[in-house]
Amino acid sequence: MATDATGMTGSGGAAKTRGGFPADPYRLRRALLRYKWLLLGAGVVGAVIGYSVAKFGLTSSYTSVAMLKWEGFPEVEGIQGDQELGPAAQALHRQAVLRRIAEEVEFPGPLLALQGLIQYRIDYMGRTMEIQTPGGTPEDAADFANVVSDIFIEHHKERQGRRIEVEIATVQKRIDAAERTAEVARRRYNEFRETHGIADLSTEQESMLDAAARLRAEAELGVSEVRALEVEVESLEIQLAETPATVVGSGASPQRAAYNRLSQELATARASLSENHPQVQSLQQQVNQLRAQLRSGGGSGAGVVSTNATHQAIQGQLRAAKSELRAVRERQIGLSQLADKAQRRIEDFSDIEGEASSLLSEVKVDEKLVQTLRKTEVALEDALRNPTSGFLVIDRGSLPEYPERNKMKVVVFGAVPLVLFSLALLFALYREFHGLLVQTPAEVAFWGSGPVVGTTSWPDDPHGLDELVAGLDDYAPDARGTVLILAASSDEGQLAADLADRMNNDWVIASGTGKQPGDSPDASAAPAGTPASIQTPPPSGPYPITRTEPSTALARRPSVRPVEYIRAEPGSERVRLDAWDGPFEGQALRRAARLADRILVIAHSCHVSALELNRTGHRLGRDRGIGFVVVGLPEELKGLADRHGDLARFWGVRG
Repeated sequence: MATDATGMTGSGGAAKTRGGFPADPYRLRRALLRYKWLLLGAGVVGAVIGYSVAKFGLTSSYTSVAMLKWEGFPEVEGIQGDQELGPAAQALHRQAVLRRIAEEVEFPGPLLALQGLIQYRIDYMGRTMEIQTPGGTPEDAADFANVVSDIFIEHHKERQGRRIEVEIATVQKRIDAAERTAEVARRRYNEFRETHGIADLSTEQESMLDAAARLRAEAELGVSEVRALEVEVESLEIQLAETPATVVGSGASPQRAAYNRLSQELATARASLSENHPQVQSLQQQVNQLRAQLRSGGGSGAGVVSTNATHQAIQGQLRAAKSELRAVRERQIGLSQLADKAQRRIEDFSDIEGEASSLLSEVKVDEKLVQTLRKTEVALEDALRNPTSGFLVIDRGSLPEYPERNKMKVVVFGAVPLVLFSLALLFALYREFHGLLVQTPAEVAFWGSGPVVGTTSWPDDPHGLDELVAGLDDYAPDARGTVLILAASSDEGQLAADLADRMNNDWVIASGTGKQPGDSPDASAAPAGTPASIQTPPPSGPYPITRTEPSTALARRPSVRPVEYIRAEPGSERVRLDAWDGPFEGQALRRAARLADRILVIAHSCHVSALELNRTGHRLGRDRGIGFVVVGLPEELKGLADRHGDLARFWGVRG
């Protein structure tokens, strides 16, 4: 690879940089100005269409709210109540509930769209649930909310009913199993009773215990009655012995009459009261006093002797007491015998009591289980007649007073003019950038990733080449090494040769020779500063690089600008300009590009696409030391900057 005068290899010290703009702001501004009425009309028409659609095409929407209170499922026999509000509320968006709602309101869209229309909000603190539904009118929104809440509550009722039905089926199976078990236990117990001659172990044993206790108590009570009757008989016998059998009928003393009367009262009191009773004791004392008086002779008198009625009454009471005493003794003996017999029966049961009790308890447990299950079944059947949903409707969907703010109206009103304006803008940009052809130096610098060293209207303007070459004499005459000139497209190869001819015609003159650029050069009279490419024959090869001599045609054409003499010391080597006349791409071009210190690519404005220009480095096999010359610049673009990038680094000289 060649080394230039600056000591930098292969690129003249110019690193690959990307300047300029992908689309020149001038072209954007030009497109907007060229189609400004189209853009303005698209915006106005879009605004009118958007307003019309938002005003008349989109209807207002109303929202109704239904309020539900969560009370939870009550506990039923065999079913535990559900108290979680969240899972219960989520049932509103289940497929089964949405499908029923869609059928009820005749919703034409998919269930997912219906789910988006039905919104709900949960207040866990207040245990409430709000159901919000939209509608085109207040009536539609309220009807929609009521339909949703009714179907939602009905769904939970059916869900609870299914739970109860499942539990009833389970309980019925348990009842059947318990009845079979109880029947087996009852059969075993009956066989045991038949074997041991027991009607009912529990009843018979209990009755025997009761009978034995009752007989024992009655027998002991009979003993007490016997003792009481014996005392009464003894008292009556004493009283009878003390009572005279006869009394004096007339002329009797008052003491005698009082004695008889008190004796009769004493006998009557003893018949119903005990000896320790105060009344009996009082009468006994009075009788004893009167008896002592009568014995001492007081109150005696003549009279008629007659039978004593008191004596006869006491005798009757004595006979009755003895008769009752005998009866009580016989009954007490019979009760004692029955109590002993019952006790012996109870003792006979003690041997089989354990086995009988075990069999009987098994029967009772099974029968109790059957009764409990039947009770549960009855409770479940009663709950199934009117299952609860767990929700209480606090407020049904009411008619909303105001419509909801429809954000789609704002979106439509803004989107329609924006879309039409965007389409018009795309049309304008398409017309401006059709084919992605680059026009300005800024675009060439960006897509070519290299500096633009000059810009000209040549070849459309014949004098543009003179201005281009004259504009390069600030850096190019002081450069060293070789410059390979080639075209950006295959149709512009001649432009590279013409540019090389003119630059060599201007730059091969040494200072002080007095030669004019238009004079025909003489190789023998070439000054010491003449480039080696002029004095050295071209190298051999299939595609030799043209070492251009001053063009005869150009030499005969007078220059339209003042002659610029080369600013170099005599004898120093000048920059060598070579035009590539080989194939447009390939290995030969890449080899020549790698051997050159820097490359100038001629890009024709409005003829080269951005994509083709962007692959220049790939086509040349290098990404450094590539500069561009823009030719054929339209007249309207002459006011733009004609250079872009770091030219001093490209030419390898100090700026």
